[in-house]
Amino acid sequence: MNKFTLEQTMTVLMTMNLSEEEKLQYHLARNFEKPLPKSFVKPCLQAIMLDSYGFDWETTMIDLPPETKYRGEQQAPMKAIIEGHYLQWFLKDTEDNGRKMSEQGFNMITTTK
Repeated sequence: MNKFTLEQTMTVLMTMNLSEEEKLQYHLARNFEKPLPKSFVKPCLQAIMLDSYGFDWETTMIDLPPETKYRGEQQAPMKAIIEGHYLQWFLKDTEDNGRKMSEQGFNMITTTK
């Protein structure tokens, strides 16, 4: 059986009629050597939302799930979450990075469930 590359998998996944949360759950469960728990969805959604508002990747800290630590801390910078979990596929197009704004956006309700 052929293995799909991450790029092939994500290209198909991003076109599916699923919520961002469902896509993210699938990505975290299937695209890593060891599947990541569902508790990672919330900090990943927060990183995606904060990026869409232009928050700084280096200085913006995000709370991690209770069972997780980043360099011994309960928080991690946005950069570590976005890059460490390959979230570039989920980032919204924004004016500050020279791309056209996405039609769909985030609201606080979708990131705090």
